[in-house]
Amino acid sequence: MEQLEIYPSELSVQLESTIGAFKIVGNYRPNSTRTGVWKIQSIKDNKYYYLKTYSRVQRWHPEVFAYRNWINHLRPYVPELIETFEGENWQAILITSLSGTIMREVNLDADSLHGRYLLGCEKQCT
Repeated sequence: MEQLEIYPSELSVQLESTIGAFKIVGNYRPNSTRTGVWKIQSIKDNKYYYLKTYSRVQRWHPEVFAYRNWINHLRPYVPELIETFEGENWQAILITSLSGTIMREVNLDADSLHGRYLLGCEKQCT
């Protein structure tokens, strides 16, 4: 059974101070030593979020920069940055969840998957 806990543990306290009580819906990188990705649901308003952790500031900083500077031009097709967190030897972001299905959860064959990506690009790139 997959254990649903956020690490580093001090991040849970910071997350709760940002969105209130929450439950972890899923852990998308359970054994990663570099990044963590959790789907979170706020108890207060039932909104879903993704919490992403980093072990290297070199990976975290460009993503934070993009959310703060470029995302406004891509709305409503991208999540919104809710909060950034920093601790000793780790960084994290909290972003909103978009409605839909994560492509890797659909289990499409390679040709269908490629077709879905092309269809998505045609809708958003034109």
